Amino acid sequence: MGSKKVVDIRAYFGEESTLDLVSSWLETGPSSGWEAQAACREGDVTDLFFPPRGGSCRPAKAICSGCPVRSDCLAAAIANDERDGVWGGLNTEERDRLEFTLGAAAAS
Repeated sequence: MGSKKVVDIRAYFGEESTLDLVSSWLETGPSSGWEAQAACREGDVTDLFFPPRGGSCRPAKAICSGCPVRSDCLAAAIANDERDGVWGGLNTEERDRLEFTLGAAAAS
């Protein structure tokens, strides 16, 4: 696996986002019952969230961008060490980089 890179949180979560805000989402964990409110529950879109190797994550990320429980989904994925698919608008590599970024910030 390549070297980890620090990510710009604002690129994923908007200009108002900070490392502290994202870190607090992850520490708090997902709210109870968040799955029922997820935008991906509407329609048959499961395959979009688990594209084949080299396939595009863009359709899944577009659904995530307007999801009201995006932070809960991301927190659940990180807490459960989900290794596949798009969760909370991030693919596996992006989640790994986010965890690295948060760890680096906490260590400094």
